[in-house]
Amino acid sequence: MSVNPFNTSESQSAWENYNQKLALYLDNSPLACIEWDADFRVRHWSKRAEEILGWSASEVENKYWLDLDFIYPEDVEKVTTITQELQSGCIARNVCCNRNYTKAGVILHCEWYNSALLDEQGRLVSILSLVQDVSDREQAVAQLTKAQRLAHLGSWEYDMIHRTCTWSEELFRILGCDPTQPIPPVDSHHHFFDENDWEKLKKASAEAIATGQIQALELRIIRPDRTLRYVDITVEAILNSQGEAIQINGTMQDVSDRAIAQKSLKTSERRFRTIFEQVGVGMAEFNLSGQFIRVNQRLCDFLGYSETELLNRSFQDITHPNDLRLDADCSQRLRRGELNNLIYEKRYIHKNHQVRWAKVTVSTIYDEANQPQSVLGVVEDIHDHKLAQEALRLSEERFQEIAATLDQFFFVRCCQTGQYFYISPGYEKIWQRSRESLDADPTSWLELVHPEDRDLVLSSLKKQKKGQSTDREYRIIGDGGEIRFIRARVQVILDENGQPLRTVGIAEDITAEALQRQELARSNAELEQFAYVASHDLQSPLTVISGYAKLLQSQYQNQLGDRADTMLNGIVRSTQRMQRLIEDLLKYARLDQETRSFQPCDCQQIVEDAIANLEVLISTHNATITYHNLPTIHGSRSQLLQLFQNLIANAIKYCSRDRDPIITITTENQGQLYRFAVQDNGIGIAPQNQDRIFQIFERLQTFNKSLGSGIGLALCKKIVERHGGRIWVESQLNQGSTFYFTLC
Repeated sequence: MSVNPFNTSESQSAWENYNQKLALYLDNSPLACIEWDADFRVRHWSKRAEEILGWSASEVENKYWLDLDFIYPEDVEKVTTITQELQSGCIARNVCCNRNYTKAGVILHCEWYNSALLDEQGRLVSILSLVQDVSDREQAVAQLTKAQRLAHLGSWEYDMIHRTCTWSEELFRILGCDPTQPIPPVDSHHHFFDENDWEKLKKASAEAIATGQIQALELRIIRPDRTLRYVDITVEAILNSQGEAIQINGTMQDVSDRAIAQKSLKTSERRFRTIFEQVGVGMAEFNLSGQFIRVNQRLCDFLGYSETELLNRSFQDITHPNDLRLDADCSQRLRRGELNNLIYEKRYIHKNHQVRWAKVTVSTIYDEANQPQSVLGVVEDIHDHKLAQEALRLSEERFQEIAATLDQFFFVRCCQTGQYFYISPGYEKIWQRSRESLDADPTSWLELVHPEDRDLVLSSLKKQKKGQSTDREYRIIGDGGEIRFIRARVQVILDENGQPLRTVGIAEDITAEALQRQELARSNAELEQFAYVASHDLQSPLTVISGYAKLLQSQYQNQLGDRADTMLNGIVRSTQRMQRLIEDLLKYARLDQETRSFQPCDCQQIVEDAIANLEVLISTHNATITYHNLPTIHGSRSQLLQLFQNLIANAIKYCSRDRDPIITITTENQGQLYRFAVQDNGIGIAPQNQDRIFQIFERLQTFNKSLGSGIGLALCKKIVERHGGRIWVESQLNQGSTFYFTLC
C-alpha cells in the first residue's frame, strides 16, 4: 500500500506489522478506502468499499478505474480531469462529489477525498481515495432546495461592519422590487414596513444579537405599489470570536397566499359540508367502483335506508336492473375522461322494494395528479314528476284545442334548429299562408315583413337566441299589397344550464289599433301646432291692446273718474295676465317641437342657475333653498332648467304668510333612474286636488290668491315624461308639499 521506508532486514518485521495495522485501520474505517497505483489501477479495496459499491476486492483487483464502469456518464469527464491532475502532480489532493453506480446498478452520490502518495524522491507511488456515501444528504439538500423554491423563501445578509446588504432574487419578488435593479439603500429599508412593524424587526434583531438565538416573527410589508402582504421573518446574528455581532442574516417568506388559501379552503370545506348536509336533494360521494363514501340525510330519506346501511352498499345494489347498463356506460365515460359530468334519469329500488325515479347529476372529483379519484352524485327526486307527465300530456291536448280557436298566431319554436314544435291556425288568418309552408321553411314568414321593419325583426331574433324575451311591433305586407300591423311577444324558455331551449310566442293583428294611434298622434300634432300658431299670432294684437291700455292709464289717470281708473287698471292687469298665459302656452307647445337631443346635464349647476334666475323672487320672500350632491343625467338642459325653476317658484309663491319659505331639494339613486324630491313648507294641497294640478289650465284657489297661468305644472309633467320619468305630489294642507319626479 506504500513504499517500505525501512532499508534493513531488522526492520522488515516492524514494517510488516505497520502494514498490517494500516490495512486493519482502512478496513474498519467508516469511509470506504481505495488505493490506486500510479496508473489508477485498484491496489486495495476495503471492506467498506465492498459494502458501499457492492464489488468484492477480488472482483476489482488490478482493474483500471474506467474499466470498472461505475462512474455516472455525465460525471466521467470531471473524474477524468481529476485523475489526470493527480497523476501529473498538478494537485496533491482533491475533494469532489460525483455519482457512482453500485454493482446492482443503483446510483449513489459519493464524496471522494483523494490524496497523492509520493516517495522520498517525490515520485507518485499511489493514490488513496476515501469515499463516503452522501446520497441521503444530497437528497435532503435537493428537497430543501425544492422546498425553498416552492415556498418562495427569500433571504438577506447584512454586513454590520461595511453596512452593506445582499438580497436573494426571491426577496426582490416578495418585496415587489425588480431583481435587475440595485438593492435600495439600507437606510430606506424601513419604507417596506409601517412604523410599528419596523420597530418589531429592530427589536428582534437586537434580541438575536443579545441572545445569539434565532428570532421569528410575522410582519406586514408594504410594497412600492402600496399593496400589503404578510410575511414570516427569521433573524439570526453572526458573532466573531469576541462575541461581537458582525453580520445579521434573515429569511422572509410571503405567507399571504397561504393564509388566503387556507381561509378559502376552510370556507370551501365548510360550505361544501353545509351544502352536502342541508341541500334539498340527495347527495353522495362514491369511489370509482360505485361504493358509497359518504351520503347525506336527504338521500337516506329518498331511498329508505339509514346512513350505515347505504355505506355498506354500492350504487349498483340500489339501481333498477334495467338501468344498470346505463350506469355502467356513464361510469366508463367518466373514468376515460370523456366528460367531467353527466345528467341523466334512472330508477332506484327503495328499501320497501318500490321503484323511484330520479334525475342524477354525476361529476368526477380529481386528485392532485389530475387523476379520477371519486364521483360526486346529486340525486333529485322526480318520481312525482314522472307521475304527472301523463296529466301533462292531457293538459297539452286541451291547450292545443284552445289555441286552435284563437285569432292570434301562437307558436312554439326550437332555439337550436329554428323548427316549430307547434303552429296555431292563427298563422293562416294573419299571414294568409298555410301552416305547412311555415313548417317546411321556418323563415318564410320573414318574406312578408315590411322592408323598413326587417332590421328591427332580425334584431329581436338575435336577442331571442341570446335568451332574451322580446315584445315588438312591426308591419307585414300581404300578398295583395295591404299592410298589416303585428305585435309579437316572445318568451324564451331556458334549459337547466341557462341556455335558450325554445321560444313561446304569440303574434296578433293590431292594424286597427295602430291606425287609431297614428290618427291620434296626427290629431295631437295638429292640435299642438294650432296652439303654437294661435299663441304666437295672439301676441301682436295683445301687445297693441296692452300698449294702448298703458298709454291711457299714464295720460288719463285720475282724470276720468274713479270708475274709469278701475277699468283701466283691470285692462292692464288682464293684458299682463294674458301675456303670461300666452308665453306659457308657447313654452308648452314648443316642448314637443324640440328635437330629442339629450346630453350629460349637471343638475347641481342647473339648480344654481334656476336660483340665480329667481333671485328677485327669492330675496323678496326671504326664501331658503338647500340642495347638495345632485347627480349628472342625460337630458335637455333648457327643459330641466325650466322644470326646477317652475317647482322652486311655485314653492315660494304658495307659501304661508306666517313663515318664510324653506325649500329642500334631494335625490335618491334607484338603480336605473334617480328620484328627485322638492320639499317645501307651504300651504299644502288637498288630496282631491293632487292629480288635477298637473292638468293644463288647471289653477286652484289658494290661500294667498297668487296669480298663475295654470300651465306651469303641466309643463313640468310634460318635461319629466319626455325624459322617461313621472311626477307626483305628496301633501297635507298647511303642512307643505313634496313634489317627486324620476329621471333616467
